[in-house]
Amino acid sequence: MASKAKHRDHSDKIKSLLPLPSHRLFRVSNSLSPTNGVPTEVDSAPPAPLSSSREAFQKTEDFRRDIARLHTAYVLRESPEDLKKLIERILHIHHGDDKHKLTDVLETCIGFCVELIACGDLNSADSMAAVNEFHMLLDQIDPWSLDDADVTQLTTGVVRRQIDKIKSNYKLCDKARSTKALTLAKVIDIALGPSIAVLSLIEHATSLAPVPWLQPVIGQVVNLLQAVSQTRSNYNGMMRIAATAGEFVASLAVISSAPQHTEEVQGKLEISMHQFSEALEEIANDCHKLSKRSTLSRMIQQTALMDELQALRERLTTAIQLFQNETLVHIKLDADSFNTKFDFALLDNLPCHPDYGHNEYLQGTRDDIIDDVYDWLDEQTRDTVLWMYGAAGVGKSTLSKKLVELLRSDDRLAGGVFLRHLRTEPAGKVVQMISRQLGRMHPQTLGDIAQAARKLDNLHHTLGDYLSAYLVDPIRNLPDCQRKLAIVIDGLDEWTESKYFLQEISRISKPIPFKLILTSRSTQFIETLVESEGVSFRARGVPSVSDEVVKHYFRHHFQSDGINWRGHDPDEEKIGRLAVYSGGLLIWAAQARSLLLNKFSSRYPHETLEEILSSGGKIIGGQDRQLDRLYRDALANLVARDIRGTLHNFLEATMVLQEPLPMHDFAFLLDIPLPLVEVIHERLGVLQRQGDLGSGTISPAEHRFHASFLEFLQSADTEPDFRVNIPEAHSNMAKKCIQFIDRGLSAIVKKNFSEGSNPDLSPFRRYAIKFWLMHITKGPQRGVEDAASISALDLHDWATLFLPLVSPKSQGRYNSLNGASSPSELLHKVAVIIGNQDSSTLAYHIQCLELSAQLQPSNTETWKALAEALRDEGRSDASMTSSMITSEEPQEGKASSPVRPVANDGLRRMLLELGKSLQKRFEQHGISTDLDESIAFHKQALEVCPPQHSAYAHTLAKLGAVLKARYAHQSNPSDLDDAISSFQEVVKVRTSTDPCRASSLNDLATVLESRYRKKGQAKDIEDSISLYREALRLRPSASDAVHRRSLHNLALALEARGTKRGSASDLDESVKLNRHVLEMRQIGDPSRHLSLCNLAYALQSRFKVVRDGGDLDQAITLFKEALNLRKGPTSDRIDMLDGLALALDARYTLRGGKVDMDEAIELRRERLKVRQERDSR
Repeated sequence: MASKAKHRDHSDKIKSLLPLPSHRLFRVSNSLSPTNGVPTEVDSAPPAPLSSSREAFQKTEDFRRDIARLHTAYVLRESPEDLKKLIERILHIHHGDDKHKLTDVLETCIGFCVELIACGDLNSADSMAAVNEFHMLLDQIDPWSLDDADVTQLTTGVVRRQIDKIKSNYKLCDKARSTKALTLAKVIDIALGPSIAVLSLIEHATSLAPVPWLQPVIGQVVNLLQAVSQTRSNYNGMMRIAATAGEFVASLAVISSAPQHTEEVQGKLEISMHQFSEALEEIANDCHKLSKRSTLSRMIQQTALMDELQALRERLTTAIQLFQNETLVHIKLDADSFNTKFDFALLDNLPCHPDYGHNEYLQGTRDDIIDDVYDWLDEQTRDTVLWMYGAAGVGKSTLSKKLVELLRSDDRLAGGVFLRHLRTEPAGKVVQMISRQLGRMHPQTLGDIAQAARKLDNLHHTLGDYLSAYLVDPIRNLPDCQRKLAIVIDGLDEWTESKYFLQEISRISKPIPFKLILTSRSTQFIETLVESEGVSFRARGVPSVSDEVVKHYFRHHFQSDGINWRGHDPDEEKIGRLAVYSGGLLIWAAQARSLLLNKFSSRYPHETLEEILSSGGKIIGGQDRQLDRLYRDALANLVARDIRGTLHNFLEATMVLQEPLPMHDFAFLLDIPLPLVEVIHERLGVLQRQGDLGSGTISPAEHRFHASFLEFLQSADTEPDFRVNIPEAHSNMAKKCIQFIDRGLSAIVKKNFSEGSNPDLSPFRRYAIKFWLMHITKGPQRGVEDAASISALDLHDWATLFLPLVSPKSQGRYNSLNGASSPSELLHKVAVIIGNQDSSTLAYHIQCLELSAQLQPSNTETWKALAEALRDEGRSDASMTSSMITSEEPQEGKASSPVRPVANDGLRRMLLELGKSLQKRFEQHGISTDLDESIAFHKQALEVCPPQHSAYAHTLAKLGAVLKARYAHQSNPSDLDDAISSFQEVVKVRTSTDPCRASSLNDLATVLESRYRKKGQAKDIEDSISLYREALRLRPSASDAVHRRSLHNLALALEARGTKRGSASDLDESVKLNRHVLEMRQIGDPSRHLSLCNLAYALQSRFKVVRDGGDLDQAITLFKEALNLRKGPTSDRIDMLDGLALALDARYTLRGGKVDMDEAIELRRERLKVRQERDSR
């Protein structure tokens, strides 16, 4: 009885502790030890001490869990004995819970143990009393004495409330916290996913016996994980650093706990581990600094932050390699797994291709081309390149996306890039993007790609090195690769690096282990390039689609778009007319569909459809330019007429915008009301072909609109309300940026750099600081005046903010800016700090030098540095710098009079070379701003060369030549007039004894003839013919190049005058001179086809005057010979087909031969086919 009463007394006591029903009974020990406070259990086996069972560490699939286990093991080993016994009891109860009914309760209990560790001092009276009371709580959840009903009553909430009561009674929350214990709680929170229990982690940790000297390294990985957990951006980049360190350290733990190591090996490990720990500590501390930056700061400095993360990854890799080299420990137990993970980390560090949008391929529209591509891939052919060309809007990019999709599904894709999104990206970076895709799709290449990432950098390796290491070697080393992989490159003509890329492709040792599928518009550009570089290629035109395909497109979308036609559904007749008006251009069809879906239109869809149909027209490039008309109508209806100026400013800014801006920052930068920006942005969605309309940002126009729309905006035929002049756009954007620099930046500099951090700037101010220089240098020359208005103090403050944005490595060098005596000198200093060794910052280096040189043209050192930088960028020949230093003029340019040097003759030569370099790049890539800059440099060269200098005529002639080139490109009459004025002055300076006079006469005659053909002024053609004749008298030798050129030009001028006046004598002389030119160009001469055509045209023109059928017969024979010499879909072949067809027409009219008419019809069909295949430049 006594025993029973005694038991009842304890039940009453526990009842007050746990609010459970009165029938609930617990088995509790009768005594508590006054020394350790640990109760003795009744009728159960004692828990095994934590140190009774130890095992070697083994890795899991999750490095975070591995690090958490190791860290926990160290913390538990150093914890007080009382706490260890608490954990022993919880684990003992857990082992007895066979049915896992107490798992949730025990998780709560083990969590409280972690909190007790955080209290730090467990030897205080309060802590000991709390531990005693917690032991009593554990007594009540002994699984050996609980039935199912007991477990039902014992909920986690009940236990949680009792734990809270213990914490409150003994003020545990107010105790000083242990840093190490807090770290443990943090690690458990970071490392464990929702499916991994703390109880399981503690149980595994208690079984480990980690070596002491590994503990500091484990702590540094924990430090890294904490940095990752608190960052709000670039989480993936920082996690990769932590993962690399964690995987490596976990593998070291495997080796360190292995029993077979000798004391000598252990000693080596311990010494090297200390050094590795110090390196890792520095990396972890730097990661913490990055993670503590404000969200806005990180957003503004995204590019710089990525550079810093890359530098941290490189430091970590170096530390790991150093550790391995010093200890000769190469992780053998799980080398494959670790190396693969490490290689994947390197792969993920490679540049990622931006999203290129949804594939809108309409099934069945290009199956014939897709079949041809697969046939070509399967052929054993030496053709390395399949070049698919077509006009803008025929769907080349959509076809490329479909090919990427199909080739990937067939495991035949090495990678695909869409260069419309990468117009100015360096070629090496694009190669890395392809390699990243290759590694993901073909993991067998991972090792080679990772090795390339370790070895190569963009400072000291060429594009050829990148191609070999990232693509050629990995693909060549693929095991059992029976079929060649394909790389798809779309929009080659839109990429500034295309020539450089194809040149390096041609230098790859044969056979090339992959095939290239290229798409572009400009046939002559690619054909000339691949022929000159010796690339074996096959051409395949991408013609416009058939009317049936366009009809299918409209039927499909009219059914699926849910358009409310209000009873006016389009019938087959209207769909057929849409197909005809599209001219086979799917971009026209897509744009027409967008107009019908425009929710902002004031018209109903059927009314919009009627407007589209009433506009008429056929194809882009046709007389009515139907696609341009669609764009024009869309913009005209977009906003009210009174805010078209704002729409123009919006479009102008986006055409030159360098990176996306939040909408409110874009509005603030342009000083446009935000509501108006929002309206224009949303309504422009009707013209948008890519990107996310609802992103809340304003993106560069090229990221949002189709290339044909961008060309429409820049066309000389577009109305002023919508036409965008790119240099003017840059100038206007520069002014917007400068106003924020002019307002004073000293307060921002003081705020940011007093704390030693990178600048924390708003997006619009960050943009202004980063890009105003670029906009100045891309704008008209007068932009320099805007730059000159910035005070020296503001420019110094700008530099202090600019450098950390574009070149984080420049930190610590800002003091070198002090002492600059002028804005030009300060810009030069900034350029020097940035340096020219990193391709990612080379553009900023060049911009600083360009503006510095223009602000102070007499500074020869700045021009030299600029020349060197342009050479590094690939704009010039490798010999450019040396040619600038040495005095050189072409042999023709040597005058008979002595040279009269000027103070800056070296500067004049450098300016000419810079202009020449930019003109070369224009000829290669067609970037019109390069031609504008070239003219600017030629004009500056002339300014430092007075008329009495012997090189004055040479310098003036160079300016005339580049003005003539810009007229040929842009058809601006003022350029032609300026070129004529320049060459007239040259002819005045070069007397009859000057060996260059004949060449100058020919140059002047040529531009006068061009103006005659443009304006029809008789005096121009008379003067032109006279000048050609004088040039021939000065250079009578038929072997002389100037003589041949003047003879050819005189023949053309006489034909032009004879045709205009109906002069048989002029035409007779033209035919005679053309025969002489043809005789000079023997069979095999690459220009012979031109002379054949010129003679044929002259004969045709004479026939129109004298009506001699023999002239037609000769002309037809000559055209046919020329066509045999010129194959492929080129512009001159189209002209020859047209000329031959006209000659046959004339002979049919003269003689009535049906064969001539039939042949003329077939020629026109061929001409139409070639023209559709050929891309308009």
